[in-house]
Amino acid sequence: MVDQLLQEVRSAFNRVPQAGSNASAATIEGIDFAPGSSTITMTIIPADKSINKGEPISIKFKPGKECVFGDKQACVSTYQPSPNGNVIFVSVHSGFGSEAQALRHALEGTKVTRADFSLKEIKANLNHMVGATVTLQQGTRTVADLQIKTMARVPTRSIKEYFLTPVEEALSFATEMNPQLEDYLLPSETQIVIETCGWRVVGEPWADGVSMTTAGVYLGVIQQAP
Repeated sequence: MVDQLLQEVRSAFNRVPQAGSNASAATIEGIDFAPGSSTITMTIIPADKSINKGEPISIKFKPGKECVFGDKQACVSTYQPSPNGNVIFVSVHSGFGSEAQALRHALEGTKVTRADFSLKEIKANLNHMVGATVTLQQGTRTVADLQIKTMARVPTRSIKEYFLTPVEEALSFATEMNPQLEDYLLPSETQIVIETCGWRVVGEPWADGVSMTTAGVYLGVIQQAP
């Protein structure tokens, strides 16, 4: 069973390359997300104790161009959708022992091959994540003035089409199902978008092109706190 799960998530985040990628867009406050740079630890501290009991959520990864499950890398892409707004798009795996397992577990809970929470509970958790403090650490550099601005979920019915969408269009695609993302399509500052897979949720209709561990996608937008 474990081997099957590993195989299903192995290629989920090796997305279609985007146009207009540039190295200058891969840095935020001295933290370098460019592929090949040193390991980054992202710590999310929920603003609401209903999420992960208020305890920190840690995501540790090495920026890369590809991210095979188990290699401890994130797939990092960058693009510039507006004159002053760069997007650092970070895709991380969410299976057992992977980089974003703690985040996925906090949002949807964990059973052996599926999420533990209902869609209603997951939606509430996404809302409760807004305002969470985000800290980045890379070597001796620490940035502690970031915040989750919004979080969203791409549902099972749209996953196949979503993963065929180029990275620079992923946020726009997800906005069709999550209108709250619209304010972040053309940012006026550098923002991070963190992406990870969700698992099958009981009661959600199945669809072609998905698996037990790629039955949804979570997206979180991170910017400087006010």
